[in-house]
Amino acid sequence: MGSEWKNLYTLKDVVSTSIEMDQRKIKHYKTILKGMKIEGRLKCHKSANGNSLRYYYVSPSGDKEVYLGKNKMRTIKAMQKKRFAEEMIKVLENNIKAKERFCKAYIDDTVSAVINSMPLAYRPIQDENEKGQYNFPQSENPYHRENLIIKTSFGLYVRTKSELQIAELLYSLDIEFYYEKALTLWEGTDEFASRTFYPDFTIVLPDGREIYWEHKGMMSRTNYVERDTEKEIIYNLNGIYQPHNLIVSAEGPDNEFDMEAVRRVVEGVLLPAMAV
Repeated sequence: MGSEWKNLYTLKDVVSTSIEMDQRKIKHYKTILKGMKIEGRLKCHKSANGNSLRYYYVSPSGDKEVYLGKNKMRTIKAMQKKRFAEEMIKVLENNIKAKERFCKAYIDDTVSAVINSMPLAYRPIQDENEKGQYNFPQSENPYHRENLIIKTSFGLYVRTKSELQIAELLYSLDIEFYYEKALTLWEGTDEFASRTFYPDFTIVLPDGREIYWEHKGMMSRTNYVERDTEKEIIYNLNGIYQPHNLIVSAEGPDNEFDMEAVRRVVEGVLLPAMAV
């Protein structure tokens, strides 16, 4: 390992990605607005019996108010959709400004960033021949090892940026874990049938018990979901299930990843278990 500690993926990167997603959403809602030529605004009053609403169209100048009956429901819905798009754009623009302020003020608290911020004399000595925490056990998974290209601050190679964030968090909290450690389980078909899996993270508790962590990143792919469902069944047959000894995290349809939610799980579940 070289002498440079590189910070590969941080909370700031997550927020920056979120800003990009917000900007794409704004473009989407502005496209909706372009197709809407209707001007003026919508207002409503309760009916005399109070059981329904009466909608009115108010002209841009405000000097004309026209009742919109049930036959004008399409107009009502179009004006509601337009107002929603306008309000959503305002919210997104406000959130982008808030996130930009955060990115400007944020100080990276990952292990690698803090080490890089210290004077050279205080940085850990890294020797490739030295045994210890920097010779971290690598993945035992033999499949698609060419994808193990993302390197953590402590020398572990993982497959995705989300896994990197999880690994960095566990490491920073001094939680012992293994990445893609082999786990052989009874398959459930007959007495001797077994299959080997490679949970993304295997966390070892002080009393010797293990907690398994699976991170799901391709749930939009049917074949991935089918394999994952089959694996969950076998896990369950072998006494591995949520919330007993299994943690599951996942990415959204646009590859968004809620790292703060993961942090809450670690602080709320793993840290108390480590203290027992």
